[in-house]
Amino acid sequence: NARIGNVDLVALLNVIANDCFSVSSFYFSARAFEALLELDTAHSDAHWHGLRDSVVSAFGQVVDGLETAVVLRDLVRLLEKANHTESESILRTIEAWARENGVEL
Repeated sequence: NARIGNVDLVALLNVIANDCFSVSSFYFSARAFEALLELDTAHSDAHWHGLRDSVVSAFGQVVDGLETAVVLRDLVRLLEKANHTESESILRTIEAWARENGVEL
């Protein structure tokens, strides 16, 4: 059977999220943590922390010119979708930087 079970999917996403983070592929790490959050019925803080840390690190790459405005717009969407209490302060920081640097979100 080619169908992946939920446990296998969570394990695979954990590997992707953590391995991508460890090699500084923060955008892809954030996308994997987003998927983990969507699957997480227990609302694990670990998945939120992974998403938050990945988004903040990917934002740093945008600031350094290593990632694009397209990635930044997607990061904003990920934070908005996560709907976590910490999201708002991160979003304000990203939005302020985007305004100051002429980046359209």
